[in-house]
Amino acid sequence: MPSVIKNQFLKYLREIDDFYNVTFQFKYGKNINIWKEKPVKEIKAHKIVLVAFSATFKAQFCGELAKQNRNGGEMEVVTLTDFTPTAYNILFKLIYGDIAVLASCDDPQLLFHVYGLAMKYQLVDEIMKTLKQRMADLKVTWRLFVKNI
Repeated sequence: MPSVIKNQFLKYLREIDDFYNVTFQFKYGKNINIWKEKPVKEIKAHKIVLVAFSATFKAQFCGELAKQNRNGGEMEVVTLTDFTPTAYNILFKLIYGDIAVLASCDDPQLLFHVYGLAMKYQLVDEIMKTLKQRMADLKVTWRLFVKNI
């Protein structure tokens, strides 16, 4: 499928409020004050899209773990506590073909979080290259990240 058509299709899926079959909810604890974010309750997604772009999601939704967690076709809920909702939101937009979301992201720490998520979920090379290029454009380095902690 040509890239333009694929991106239009993925954008369409994301914009309509139908056919979602997984909800990612964010559990806030002590970290809420660290992130200084307005709490996001959830992000909905399509498992088939996530599986197509991520080896980790494929294992989570199609492997042995998925067989143990079958819930009779109901909406699956995944609770997340490891990264900020903003980082996850950018990650999902990248998966759904919205590469332009990176153009508005100029926060080095946030880019590192998105990169960490991209590594965690083993995203396809196309997305990883785009993310690495944005980090290079902003001259984001590990040293800069450590300095900002």
